[in-house]
Amino acid sequence: MLEEAAMVAWGVWQARNAVVWNQNTSTAATIVLSARRALDQYQFAQSTKDGSLLLFRDNNKAIEHWTTPVNVNGAIFEQFGRYGVGYTTRDHDGKVLAAFNKSFEGRVQSEMAKIIGIKEALSWIDSFS
Repeated sequence: MLEEAAMVAWGVWQARNAVVWNQNTSTAATIVLSARRALDQYQFAQSTKDGSLLLFRDNNKAIEHWTTPVNVNGAIFEQFGRYGVGYTTRDHDGKVLAAFNKSFEGRVQSEMAKIIGIKEALSWIDSFS
């Protein structure tokens, strides 16, 4: 209950900012629904259970849990002395907007390959600003 109250307070704060900065208004019901949905998605993401990424609400209409818009990964090719990185970006409907991969010479641990992948993805995102 405390978590839900905190999320609603956060929603009210966001709605207030939307009015002040963008002149966008929201109803109380919309704010509460958005807060509950965000809390539900957060709790689902924190859970260790496997399960569907879909919730069924509102007359069996499927509501998808939030997924990351950019996925990054690294791969090690030990036998070739190389490692690779890649990322995929998706829009709000989950459609792929861009995908990228790059191979490097050298030997690194898998964690470092992923960190380099994150750096490459951030550099790509920064190129649009």
